Parts: sequence; C-alpha cells; structure tokens
Amino acid sequence: MASQPAQPPSTRSEWAYEDVQEAQMTADADLDFPETCDIARETVKHEAAPFQESANPIIAAFQTNNMVQRIASGLLLGGAVTVYLCLGPAAAPIYLCSMVVAVCNYEYAWLSHRIAHRFTAAYAFRYHGEAAADSLPLDVHSVAASRLPCGSRHPKIVAGAAAFLITGIVTGIFLIFQHRYFHYQTVQYVNIYQKTLVYTWLDFILLISISTWITIFSALMTPTLTAAINAIVQQFVYSWAVLNFFTCFLYDTNCFNVMSSGPGRMNVVIFVMMNRVAWWRSVTPLHAINSVLHVMLDCIGFAYISMLISPMSALLMQVDQGARIALGFLAVVWGVDTGAYFCGHLLSSLRFKHSHFLARHISPNKDIEGSIGGIIVGLAATLLVDALWSQESGIAVDDKVKKQNQYRQIWRIIFAIVGGAISRYGDLFASLLKRLAGVKDTGTLIPGHGGLLDRVDAMLFLGAVFVLYHRIAFPGGYDSDISNTLLTYLNIQNKVLRAQSGNGAT
Repeated sequence: MASQPAQPPSTRSEWAYEDVQEAQMTADADLDFPETCDIARETVKHEAAPFQESANPIIAAFQTNNMVQRIASGLLLGGAVTVYLCLGPAAAPIYLCSMVVAVCNYEYAWLSHRIAHRFTAAYAFRYHGEAAADSLPLDVHSVAASRLPCGSRHPKIVAGAAAFLITGIVTGIFLIFQHRYFHYQTVQYVNIYQKTLVYTWLDFILLISISTWITIFSALMTPTLTAAINAIVQQFVYSWAVLNFFTCFLYDTNCFNVMSSGPGRMNVVIFVMMNRVAWWRSVTPLHAINSVLHVMLDCIGFAYISMLISPMSALLMQVDQGARIALGFLAVVWGVDTGAYFCGHLLSSLRFKHSHFLARHISPNKDIEGSIGGIIVGLAATLLVDALWSQESGIAVDDKVKKQNQYRQIWRIIFAIVGGAISRYGDLFASLLKRLAGVKDTGTLIPGHGGLLDRVDAMLFLGAVFVLYHRIAFPGGYDSDISNTLLTYLNIQNKVLRAQSGNGAT
C-alpha cells in the first residue's frame, strides 16, 4: 500500500495558534492519516485476542453496555472503599491516598507522552514534510495507558515481580532502621466517639511497603525510562509528608524530618528539568521541542496530582474522623459525577434541545443542566453519609452538641453545593488533557469509567478547596494544647541557663 505523500514544508516562519488548535484540540488521527490508521488497526487486530461475547445476557450486557459497566463497577468500587475506610486500620485513608497518587502518576505519564508526541509529530509533518506514518500518534487505541514499551509478553507479571523484589529490599532497610534507630511503639488514644484508635509501628512499615510496590509497578508500566524516574521521584517527595507525620507527629519521641514540603517540591521541578532535557548530547529541533513539552507537562502533572492531593492527605492525618471525612468528601465528588451522568442521559433520552454547555469545545457532553442534577445527587449522598455515621456513633449528646452538629450540617450542605460546582472544573481539565492526547479514557482500570484518573479528576481539584472549607467550618478540630510542651521547653531552658552561669550543679 502506497503511503500518503509528504507535504512540502510550510514557508511560514511562525507557528500560529491555529496549528496548535488543528493538531491538538481534536482527536483527529483518522482524518489526518487514514491510510496509516488502517495499517495500525490491522496490526492491532492480529496482535489482540478476538473478543467473544458471552451467551449469558447479563454477562453480555456487562461486557458491551457502558451504562451497565458504570453502574456495576461504581457500586462495587464505592462499597469496597466504604468498607475499607470504615473497617480498615486507623491509617487506611493514608494508604488510599498513596495508592491514588501512584496510579494517577502512571496514567498521566501516558497522557503527557501522547500529548508531546502529537504536538511534535504535527510540527514535523507540517514544517519538515516527514511521512505520515511517522506522524501517527503512537497507536489507535482509545485509552492513554495502553501499552508497555518493553517487549515482554506478560508485562504486568514482570513488573509485579520486579516491584515485589524492590519492595522487599526497601522494607527490609526500614525494618533494620526500626530495630536500630527508630524503636517506634504502639500508640493509642480515644477519639470523640469514644473509640480507641490504635497506630502501631506496623502501620508505618505497611505504608512503606504498599507505597513502594504500587509506585514501582506503576513506574515500570510508564512509556519511557524518564517517565518512570519522574513518577518515582514525585511519589518519593509526596511520601515524605506522610513519613514526617509518622516520625514527627505520631511518634514524636523520635522525630527525623528529612525534607520539608516546600524545598522538596522545588527539588522535583529542578529534577524534572534535568531529567527531561538531553544536556549530555546534541539534539535536533524536534528533540528540543519534545523536551520542552515534557518539562512543562511533567511540572503540570506534579502540581495536578501530588500537590493537589497533599492538602487532603495532610487533613486526613491531622484529624480524628479521617474515615468519616473521606467518605463525606467522596460522597460529594462521586455523587455529583454520577448524578450528572444519569441526568445528562435522561435529558438526552427526552430529546431536550436547550442545553447550556460548560465548554463544548473541550467536552461536548457536559452541560449546566446535568451539573445541577449532579449537585442534587451529591447533596443527597452527603446527607445520607452524615445520617448513617451519626447513627453508627451511638453516643448521647446534649443540647449544646446538637446545636454544634446542626451548625456543621449547614456547612456540609454549603460545601456539597459549592463543591459540586467546583468539581465540574476538575472534570473539564481532565477532558482537556484527554482531548489534547487524542484519547477517550486515561486507562481501563475501572470498567465503564476508564482509568483511576477518570474517576478522581474532580476529587483532585476539589481536595484543596475541601481542606480550606474544613478549617473554616470545624476550627475546633485544629486546636492543640501545647502547655505541657511549653513547660518542658522552659524547664530545659532554665537548666541550661543555670548550668551556664555555674549555679546548676545538679
């Protein structure tokens, strides 16, 4: 089959915005390179195993119907997260945040790789007259995270085994440090619901093991070595905040603050620039463009995932009601998303013709009417979680506590409404990234929803706002009694002063 003839290089000296819009704002690989797309489809068809639909109508509906997949996986995922947060260990929300960061970094690595590839390929095709086959955006799959760059026939098994090996080494090192230097003990206290919360040093080790395994496994599935290194470094710096919580707040008798959050984030930005820029060899203009794009996209990804989820994970570590806060927050996010989805389908089935779209050039299916329906569902989900948790606590309250609960419930309603509206911007930002990459979903982890980043895109944007809201609505949860610490400090200072003056012999 004859390949599409190369177009002559453009005579324009500048790259106009229309070129970016033409190449990036639409997933138009089929229109740009029809012949090479056909070749790629035939290759994928021969490589992939043929799909066989089940004879059972229920199973077949789950295999082929997106709405059925969305409902089933949503119920399963929501139930699993609820049980995990309610019945899991005291550090369950912290484990969950670490896993979310690792998987989202993996999916974003594929998104950024595709965006940079499409941008560079479009420039090369228009201005250097290269063949259309060289400009095809990687493959014709509809998801960003679709292939592993290495040639293994079982990439997930290989990546999982390597992750287990590295996790064993890292965990062993921390066990040695625990035995020789840390000496952490079990810590327990009674929260406001008269429940005893127990943190053991095993929680610290489990956090290290879980974070290391999911980070290494996800990094090995990224498209390039530089993307894998960036994912590991970003997770490493994010995890220091969690480790500082264990070493300096929970077990504050052995505080070892390795790195504060501010310098750590700056170090990530500097490392990304050094990792992506090919300073050790000469590069072509295309390589330079690709490096600059990757630097910008990696910095955006670090701010989008690690920095946006850090305030939320810090909140869950500071307060007693971490599980309840996490469930209430997820009720708003997932309630709005689910409500908007079904409300949009309902209006479409009723042939509603007067929709007011949020940003049709980014996501043609998101409108104001569906968002209002989603906010209503999110509000209902918030009230449901609040009612169920209040019954589960089972402690007697007086009139003063009832007034405080009513005041807090008003703030929850306000957040459900305002936060539901803000969460739609998180959906739009993720839709923009996917449109730039030319894909429909970020992955295939959750049937009917796509990847994990498709599921938590609104949560990332809303997390920082939620932390600010929680500090305003519940200021009492952030009060700390430092009187004993202050007295201890003053006594030590007095002893030092007496010793220096020669009056303290004892």
